[in-house]
Amino acid sequence: MMLFQAYHVLLVIFLSLTTSSIAYSNYAKPGCNDTCGNVRIPYPFGIGANCSVNEWYGVECNSSTPYLSALNHHLEVLGVDLENQTITVNMPQFSECVQTKKVDLGKSPFLLLESYNKVMDDPVSLLWTLSDRDKDQVSCCDNYNPRGYRRKVDMGNGTSVDTWKCAYYEFYEGTPYLRDGCEDYPTITEECATCEDSDGYCHYDTIYDIDGLVYSQNFTCRFYGDYNTDESRSSKLSMGVLIGVGISMGSLFLAAIICASYKLIKKTRTRRRRESVSKHTNGTLLLKQQEEANPSVVDQMSLFISCEGEGQRLL
Repeated sequence: MMLFQAYHVLLVIFLSLTTSSIAYSNYAKPGCNDTCGNVRIPYPFGIGANCSVNEWYGVECNSSTPYLSALNHHLEVLGVDLENQTITVNMPQFSECVQTKKVDLGKSPFLLLESYNKVMDDPVSLLWTLSDRDKDQVSCCDNYNPRGYRRKVDMGNGTSVDTWKCAYYEFYEGTPYLRDGCEDYPTITEECATCEDSDGYCHYDTIYDIDGLVYSQNFTCRFYGDYNTDESRSSKLSMGVLIGVGISMGSLFLAAIICASYKLIKKTRTRRRRESVSKHTNGTLLLKQQEEANPSVVDQMSLFISCEGEGQRLL
């Protein structure tokens, strides 16, 4: 029994100190690069021919700088956000004397929304959309059990646009838009299940790449009695406050019960004492009234009491 307890303690200590770090790499189609310079380009975007979901999502990597090549002006790509379905770009700089040049997004799948750009300044975030035709080119991790859904985007002017979106979770390894893009994501959840079986809970520290995409996650198994975490300190402090308040309220309630019981007992004793005195006083008063009304009756009673007393003494 002692050996089993020692083994359990060692297992708990080992899990609490264990940290798993998983680096993500499944972002591009097989045979395609997923980075250009310091920017990661995940599918449905792609660098080079046949690497993107369609020609609009094609990215040209020029001297370690990625550009959206299908628009009339090449826009420098700063990052792709899979969760919010946006791409951040640098807008081209035009001379003040040239007013006719502009970036045409009319036929593209990219939308400029004020909700993503509170201050219309450089750089800007464009919402990228996927049509029903594009949906056939993405698998949302699994062709047999896809995790995609249709999303309605409010344009802010009374109109809306439909787009397809793959469900995104922070446990995903890579991009969910690829068939094998998030195939390995259960690795963390398996370790988390082992942690929970040991009465612990999972804590994740997410590390983001320079372009805002999830690069890796650190998994730590923690326990509710661990004082080394701010959460446990806060919970312990809250529990201590609750216990203190409960003890104080209980003490006050107990004192009130004792005080009420004491007053009730004292009142009962006083009432009984008064009843006893009242009976004695009433008996003496009755005898006096009978003596005034008929003295012979009192003499007979006195004689009877005297005789009874003598009889008792004779015995």
